[in-house]
Amino acid sequence: MSNFWGPLHIFVQELNEGATALDVLKGSKLADNPGFEGVFGEAGQRDLQPIWAPDGKSIVFAAYEKRDRMMMEELESELYVVPATGGEPKAITTSGSSYEHPKFSPKGDLLYAETEVDPIGWTKNRLSLDGEAG
Repeated sequence: MSNFWGPLHIFVQELNEGATALDVLKGSKLADNPGFEGVFGEAGQRDLQPIWAPDGKSIVFAAYEKRDRMMMEELESELYVVPATGGEPKAITTSGSSYEHPKFSPKGDLLYAETEVDPIGWTKNRLSLDGEAG
């Protein structure tokens, strides 16, 4: 979810009358981390770039975990997966690159993301929800 100010959230809500929205990141160690932050969108906004997993049971998103250290060390954005019912997000990428713009293949069996690898810039990379690059 995009946001210029304040903490970032990912809300889900069932489509029936009286249903209430659920912040799937609420109470997680990742979201409570002072370095938790979204990536920058094209207009300069902070964005977690959330997408639904094809099975509808989880959400994949891009975030920084150490944004509060940006003046002291190089930062990398990672991809995370969180259950649609909430819980602790799990990193599905590893250090060494920044990952953004996750997308599933049309069949839903592959996860792709843009990967920044210095000095060549951004490239496409195939990933799995288990964190294996391909």
